[in-house]
Amino acid sequence: MEYFYLSTYYRITLTALIVVMTLVEVARLYLGYLGNLQEKAPMLLFHLFNPHLILLPVEWATGLLYLAFITTEIVLSIRALRRLAAQLEERFHLAHLHLHQERAEGETA
Repeated sequence: MEYFYLSTYYRITLTALIVVMTLVEVARLYLGYLGNLQEKAPMLLFHLFNPHLILLPVEWATGLLYLAFITTEIVLSIRALRRLAAQLEERFHLAHLHLHQERAEGETA
């Protein structure tokens, strides 16, 4: 429905972009499918879930380091989101307080 309200130039550009994006997505899916067939993805799954594989100490160290980074990232992101929510809540309340003060001043005048 909204498509008909657009200018002709924008319609042509939008249609061309959608066609190009569709072709690129089809090519990406096809190449990904071929890549998975050539790299033998089932063999990769076997190596991931085989309990008899021996892990080297370097792999344990990098895994623990990665886990520490992810844990730190999660904790810091939760703190940042809480601070952001508190700041937005404060702005909301201050805006409404300012609005009510203007209305009160308008009624008394």
